[in-house]
Amino acid sequence: MKAWQSNHFIANWTGSVLVLFTCAIVAGFVFYSLHHQQDVLRLNLPYPDVFVAAVFTGFVMLHLLRTTGPQRTFRSQKILATAQFSLLLILLIWIKSGLILILSVVYVASLVYLAPLIVCLALALVMPLAYFATTPTSYDLVNSLLFIAYHLFALRLSYALLDERRANERNKALLQELSATQVLLQDTAKRDERLRIARDIHDSLGHGLTALNLQLELAQQLSLSAQPPLAQCKHIITDLLAHTRDTVSTLRAFDNIDLKQALTTLIADTVHPVTQLHYSERVKVRDARIAELLFRATQEALTNVRKHAYATRCDISLWRQQQWLLWRVEDDGMGINHHQWGNGLKGMQERVMQLDGELTVTSLATGTRLDIALPLGAEADSD
Repeated sequence: MKAWQSNHFIANWTGSVLVLFTCAIVAGFVFYSLHHQQDVLRLNLPYPDVFVAAVFTGFVMLHLLRTTGPQRTFRSQKILATAQFSLLLILLIWIKSGLILILSVVYVASLVYLAPLIVCLALALVMPLAYFATTPTSYDLVNSLLFIAYHLFALRLSYALLDERRANERNKALLQELSATQVLLQDTAKRDERLRIARDIHDSLGHGLTALNLQLELAQQLSLSAQPPLAQCKHIITDLLAHTRDTVSTLRAFDNIDLKQALTTLIADTVHPVTQLHYSERVKVRDARIAELLFRATQEALTNVRKHAYATRCDISLWRQQQWLLWRVEDDGMGINHHQWGNGLKGMQERVMQLDGELTVTSLATGTRLDIALPLGAEADSD
């Protein structure tokens, strides 16, 4: 897992270095043309070198902000992408050089993480055609087709990398879910085994000792000569019975399922989005049905956040409020359409209703909040 994160970090920064190198070559050619060629600029402005340098620098900086560093919210990504596209349009409109379209290739290739495929394809087709249609040069059609091919090739490569990244993230999530499920199953099995042993001790040994104690009391009443030995035996039996009851009580005291450990394993090493677990120490879950419900609900919520929300943060909370056991998952992503619930949310709602609980989905200004409320009783309890 750590090796995957290291490779992902290296790939990101390698791509950034290549983008810097490409933009430096294009900028160098543009500056050379400004001083050695005529009619490079469509609009003559004072200090063109400074203006061109500022626009190039802004384009590169916005690209680095979008593709490197800490993960940003979907809204922030859209704002940065729009600003970068504006600078790209300034360069395309202002400078009469086909090499500027190389920056368009860079931009479209980085857009696959943010925009739908149809938008990326539209930009890949329209921008070269529009540029060469408004900038008469030799072999306009050939240049347009070549740059369209460059755009499409960059798009194909970016989508291949995106598919590989998503496959790695899915594999990572599946491994975490498997480990967390094993933790939950092991803890549930241990709890069930302790309860079985406690029942067996109570039903067999406890009842036998109680019956033997009653027989000794009867023998004491019938035999006056054997009073001292019988009194000693009764004392021993009374102590054994007390120890047996203490053992049964101790075994039953550890009947809680360690849901906290299972959830901690589930979110371990989750980087995108940054996920935190807030688990009240007072909460104790004793029924495997409730433990499974909350575990599966957390799985489904995390899957939705990773696939659809474009979130940078996800908080998982479990606490008690009066006679309710409360679970919440909240992110800062895109929000949710209440009219298009998937099968995962519908299944979650069915599980909650089976336990007389309530599921609430709230679309926030910046994100989504899922709440589950379960009545406390024999199934779930708190200190």
